Amino acid sequence: MIGFLQKNFQKKYVLDDLCNYIGLSRSACCRYFKKMMNMSIFEYILEYRLSQALFLLNNTNRSITEIALQTGFSTTSYFISIFKKKMSLTPFEYKAAMKRNPTEKQEKTGQSSQIIAQAFQMGDVEESR
Repeated sequence: MIGFLQKNFQKKYVLDDLCNYIGLSRSACCRYFKKMMNMSIFEYILEYRLSQALFLLNNTNRSITEIALQTGFSTTSYFISIFKKKMSLTPFEYKAAMKRNPTEKQEKTGQSSQIIAQAFQMGDVEESR
C-alpha cells in the first residue's frame, strides 16, 4: 500500500486507484490503513506530499507554484495553506529562512518527516500484491 501511494501521490484520485489495485472496497481499504498506520490515507498522502515539497524547496530553485503542482496539490493557495498549518510559516518564508540559516533546514524538515519515517519502518504495511 505504502509503495503504491508513494508512486502515485501526485494523482488526484489516488484512493480509488489504490482500492482497485489491492481489490478492497474504499471503506475496507481505509479501515485497514488507519489500523496499520494510525492515520487516514488522506493524512498520509498529505504528509508525503509535504515531505516531497520540502525536499524540492530545499534542493531546487523551482517556483512555489511548480512545487505545489508537482507534488500533487490542486492549487498553489491550498499548498500554501497546508504548508503553513504544518510548518508555521509559508513556503516563501521557509525558503527565505533556509537561505539565511541553512542549519535550520534539518530541524524544520525533521518535524514533517517523522510520520513518513514511521511508515518506512512498518514493513508489514508495504505492498500487498
